[in-house]
Amino acid sequence: MFGRSPLLQLELSDNRISNGLTQLQDCPNLTHLNISGNKIKDLDVLEPLKTFKKLTHLDLFNNPICEAEDYRNKLFKLIPSLKYLDGTDVNDEEAEDSDDEDLVGFNGAPSAGDEDVEEEEEGEEEDGEGGEGGVLGEQICGFVILYTLIA
Repeated sequence: MFGRSPLLQLELSDNRISNGLTQLQDCPNLTHLNISGNKIKDLDVLEPLKTFKKLTHLDLFNNPICEAEDYRNKLFKLIPSLKYLDGTDVNDEEAEDSDDEDLVGFNGAPSAGDEDVEEEEEGEEEDGEGGEGGVLGEQICGFVILYTLIA
């Protein structure tokens, strides 16, 4: 993919990510980033996120950095646009639940919930040719993203 991505939300949880967030530089419009369940240990790894003026929601839980002293306050200072970290604001007030049905995937395709993906895996052939259903992949913000098309 060339140029800037219109991507607003990115789910990268449980991927063993420990660095490399500079690869997200082509995604300046991100508002929600979930990098929970990875291997992020240091605040320095998150430094590239400070340039994201629209980033309001960041999920980091189940990363080693969460054990660091005062990591929440440090992140709210590092990323001025951040409103919610791990589902709560700077005062530990929970974020309002967003309706997953309102989420839109890349290129305007509706994002599939977990139930939809499970149904797809059971009865759909993964031909990737864009016929009925299939799995497509593309490089977005330096990451290879695979998504399932549901017919």
